[in-house]
Amino acid sequence: MKSHKTPQKERGSYTYHFNNGTKVTIKPGEEGVTEKIIKKLHSLDDSEIYYNFKNWHRLISKQEKQDIKEWEKKHPGEKYTEVWNLSLDSIFEDDGNQDKCILLSNNISINDEVSDEVDELRTIVSKMTERQKQIYKFHFLEGYSLTEIADIFNLSISVVHKHKEKILKFIKENFKK
Repeated sequence: MKSHKTPQKERGSYTYHFNNGTKVTIKPGEEGVTEKIIKKLHSLDDSEIYYNFKNWHRLISKQEKQDIKEWEKKHPGEKYTEVWNLSLDSIFEDDGNQDKCILLSNNISINDEVSDEVDELRTIVSKMTERQKQIYKFHFLEGYSLTEIADIFNLSISVVHKHKEKILKFIKENFKK
């Protein structure tokens, strides 16, 4: 799991680090690689790092905080630790070289039982324009920033922002309460 961003001065190329310790560096102009591709790879890494840090700690209720303080009083000198963020490595056994997303996609079906709200949201999204569906998927489901989406679709950030606002308005207007 990557835990730090690549420094700006090193972003002219992109280095893949493999589990076996080897690495491959790609540079613009070699084998069809463009500066835009390099920028996108770093952007994806930055997004992954953001969500890794965001998900390292869960929100704790006031009652849970009180319970933790009581536990620490009963165990002087010890620090309460909690392992709650489940790793895909603990779910699937593989040789470390397989993309975990592929494993997930093979085990989770869109037809699995979901709440009525999720089902209704899926119906609403299916009624959106193709561009709105794309922006909804990239921004709300995959966590891309508006700037990243603008780069991907070769649009201005303001156009992507307008699409986002229309998407939110469309969902609010069509979601049954």
